[in-house]
Amino acid sequence: MVIIDDRSLNAFAAPGGVIGVNAGLFIHAENEAQFASVIAHELAHVSQRHFARGILRGQDTNLASALVLISSIALAIISNNPGAFIAGPAALAQEQLRYSRILKEKLKIRFQ
Repeated sequence: MVIIDDRSLNAFAAPGGVIGVNAGLFIHAENEAQFASVIAHELAHVSQRHFARGILRGQDTNLASALVLISSIALAIISNNPGAFIAGPAALAQEQLRYSRILKEKLKIRFQ
């Protein structure tokens, strides 16, 4: 476990089983149970290999991402609307957020 000198309330799981905890968690947690639940949540990310899965998933989507970006550029040029470029990257970002939320939901279900 690594303690980060940051007063904001946050914790994260990193590659190699490392769990980072902002100092803010110690400040804001009202009791040991709250602190323990956050650590348990991050341990679940480690045990389920969510970071590694995300990396592998990213490798699988690199070609698709490149095609989306090329298509977005082409759409912006053809339509003479530079704003049209943002549609593709925005859709990619939404998909990544959706995947992350699915993993978070699976963890919540396991801990209930």
